[in-house]
Amino acid sequence: MKPQEMKIYFSIFFIAIFLFTSCSKEDTITSSEEIGTELDFEYYKIDLSKPHTDLSKDDRFKNLTSEQILTILEYYSPGTTSTSKQNCNNCVHHVRSIDSRLMPVDSGCDTHYKWTNTGCLKGKMKLINSCNPTVGSAVIMDTGIPEGHVAYVEKIVYQFGDPLLKINEGNRPSGVCRTVWLSVDDPMIKGYQNPNRSINCSNAPFYACASPYSSC
Repeated sequence: MKPQEMKIYFSIFFIAIFLFTSCSKEDTITSSEEIGTELDFEYYKIDLSKPHTDLSKDDRFKNLTSEQILTILEYYSPGTTSTSKQNCNNCVHHVRSIDSRLMPVDSGCDTHYKWTNTGCLKGKMKLINSCNPTVGSAVIMDTGIPEGHVAYVEKIVYQFGDPLLKINEGNRPSGVCRTVWLSVDDPMIKGYQNPNRSINCSNAPFYACASPYSSC
């Protein structure tokens, strides 16, 4: 190859590298903006000391996505993780340790027992008595396993779209207690057990428990 041809090839090679690097940087910047890493947290400062917070009247938040608001909520009320608390290896027992009225359990799956078998998702769903979250409720979820999952609703933030929940849960991941934020439109959520409302199957055996809210 002639020296002049080599110069041309090297020039094309370096130009290609420069263009590829520039495009990669642009993609990175766009991605960062999309996930909200450029949010001005001081501007969006929020008081989450109360169980309920309503953002729907605050114009600062009206143009933000649910993902961006969740990022802000996590910033000002971050989730916690612990393995030292009791009942971190059982989600039902963890919820009951917060409020004993939630997730009443029996001693087995026999249909002659008073309550449902909360060790399985179908049993948990029999206790759903509301499709609307309230602080202090149990949220019943289908996490893709036969046992399902249940957590305690700790905080609710109302926004322009669906409310956002801070839940307190045990054994997710295995052996861990934690608090996390999620949206009520999360497809895992099947409904809620409000401890201040009656359960349709109260004092009835499992086979007779036919809650009208078996799925929201």
